[in-house]
Amino acid sequence: TGSGKKTPKYEKMTVNEALGKAKQWVGEDAVQIDEGVYQNKSGTRQYRMTRRDLTGHKDHHQFLHVHFETRPPNGGKPITELIGILTDQ
Repeated sequence: TGSGKKTPKYEKMTVNEALGKAKQWVGEDAVQIDEGVYQNKSGTRQYRMTRRDLTGHKDHHQFLHVHFETRPPNGGKPITELIGILTDQ
């Protein structure tokens, strides 16, 4: 697209599958950096499941979901790699 913004993949998953995938994504020793946001020790990957993600606001996705993100080494905005659509709400 030329904008530099990456289009994330979407995958349906249960809450338990999302939590399992989150452990794999950020590791057992992840640290909570904000409410519902966990980051790996090196700061290169994070998992986000905030209240907003779990309520489906009209100005946001209309489905309950979680984010699996990478963080650029320069400390820029996180890049969403995968959005997990929760199927067992």
